[in-house]
Amino acid sequence: MGAAATAMGDYLDATLGNAPRLAFTDELTIYGAAQAHRRLQDALATGQPLTLDLGQVSELDSAGVQLLLALARECDAIEQPLIITALSDTARAVLDMLGVTRFSAPPATT
Repeated sequence: MGAAATAMGDYLDATLGNAPRLAFTDELTIYGAAQAHRRLQDALATGQPLTLDLGQVSELDSAGVQLLLALARECDAIEQPLIITALSDTARAVLDMLGVTRFSAPPATT
C-alpha cells in the first residue's frame, strides 16, 4: 500500500490505498473556502472514508466551520465515514466557543 501526497496551498492531499486524507496545514477560512470545498468534494466522490487532519490549523473562521458542518451533513446523508484524526488548539477553541460538538479528535501533537 503506497502513499501519495501533494502540497496544495493550505493543505496536503494524500491517499492511503484509495481512502482520501486531507491535512489542513494553515488556515481554514473564507479566503480558501472555495478551494477547500472543491478538494473535499473530490475526496467525497471516491466513495471511501474521508480522513481530515486539522492538527495544524492555525486559523478557523465561521466559513471554515460551515464547510466542516456541511461536509459532516453530506457524509451522514451518503453514509460515508468522516474521520477527524487531530484538532489543533485553535480549531478546538473555535469549535468549543461556537458549541460545535460534532467533531472530536485527540489534540494535535507538536
